[in-house]
Amino acid sequence: MYIMSTRSLPIITRIDSKKALYIGDYWHLSSFFNKKGIITINGVLTFWEVFALLKDNQKYKGHRGNFMTFTCIAGLIVGVFSVISDNLPNLSDGVTVFKFVISYLAVMINSLPIWFILAMVVGYIFAKKIRDAVLLGAIYTIAAITFYFVISNIYQDTPVTISFKEEAISYLIWYGASTVGGIIGGCVGFFIKKTPYALLSLLAGLILQLFVNGTSSWNNIVGIAQNITYCLMIGCIVIIYIVIVKFNISLVKRNEERL
Repeated sequence: MYIMSTRSLPIITRIDSKKALYIGDYWHLSSFFNKKGIITINGVLTFWEVFALLKDNQKYKGHRGNFMTFTCIAGLIVGVFSVISDNLPNLSDGVTVFKFVISYLAVMINSLPIWFILAMVVGYIFAKKIRDAVLLGAIYTIAAITFYFVISNIYQDTPVTISFKEEAISYLIWYGASTVGGIIGGCVGFFIKKTPYALLSLLAGLILQLFVNGTSSWNNIVGIAQNITYCLMIGCIVIIYIVIVKFNISLVKRNEERL
C-alpha cells in the first residue's frame, strides 16, 4: 500500500546497476512511500540511504570548510613571518629575547622544510585520495605564496621598479616552484597514512637544507638555532624509523612462532 506525501526532497535518479546516484536541487514535490520507507523517484532508494547521502554531503562541506580555514590561517602566518624573515634586523650587536624568538620563528617558517611540512599536513589531514593530495597541496601553497607577495608589497616603502616582463617571469617561477613543492608535499603527507617510510623524503630534505645553509649559518645565533632544530628533527625521524623497524621485526618473529 502506498501513501501520498508532499515534502521537500532531493531529486534522486538511478544511473546504473552499481547504484550510482545523482542528487539534484531540492524541489517541493509529491512522492510515493510504502510502509517500508521506499521512495519511488525514477528508481528505488530507502530513506536511510537518502539520509546517509545527505550526511556525507554535509561532512564534505565541513571538510572543505576546515581546509579553507586551515589554508587561510596557516597561509597568513607563513606569509607574515616570511616577510619578517626577509627584513630581519641586525642581530650582531646583541638582541633581546623577544627579537630572537621572532627572528627564529621567521627564519624557520620561511625555510623550505617548513613550507614542505605544512603541505604534508594538508595531504595527511584533508586528502582522501592521491588526487585530493595533489589538488589541496597545490591550493594551499598557492594561497600561502599569494599572502606572502601581498604582504611583502604592502610592507615595502619604496616599490622596486622592474619591467612587466621581468615581473611576470619572476611570479611564474615563484608560483611554479611553489606549486610543484606543494603537490609533492601533499602527496608525501597522503602516503604517510599508507606507510611511515614516506617520511624518508622529509629526512632527505632536512639534510639537504643543512648543506644549503652552509658553515656560515653557524656564525649567528638565529642560524645556530635553526640548524639545531633541523638536527633535532632529523634525530626524531631516525628514532621513529628505529622504533618502526624493531616493531616490525618483533611482529615477524611472533608470527613465525605462532606458525
